[in-house]
Amino acid sequence: MKLFTSILMLLIVSFAGAQEKGAIQGTVLDVEANNEPLAFAKIYVKDSKANSSTDLYGTYYMNLEPGTYTLVFGFAGYQKVEVPNIIVKAGEVTTLENTILVALQIPTNLEVSKKSILKETTASLYNN
Repeated sequence: MKLFTSILMLLIVSFAGAQEKGAIQGTVLDVEANNEPLAFAKIYVKDSKANSSTDLYGTYYMNLEPGTYTLVFGFAGYQKVEVPNIIVKAGEVTTLENTILVALQIPTNLEVSKKSILKETTASLYNN
């Protein structure tokens, strides 16, 4: 009976010390498509392994321990966006209103010469 009481007390103390998680939710929009929701954008917590992605409607939801975070949003061909100082409280959901991603600007006068690339490659092969 004494062993049972000790184990029960240990379990109660363990659960009392466990901290309830909070969450972050929001929507990612594509400025290039008249602020339409951006499906499959990547979201991660800076300096952490926590990550998520948006669904077909551009929405996301992440469970996190209480604390202050910086979220990084990205999508192939778009500039990354960092949103700092997001506060997550235990048992609460923090909502970020419409995070907007902008496509990268690619120069229109960029010219790639097959001949120059081939010449450099050939020269480096013979110089080694």
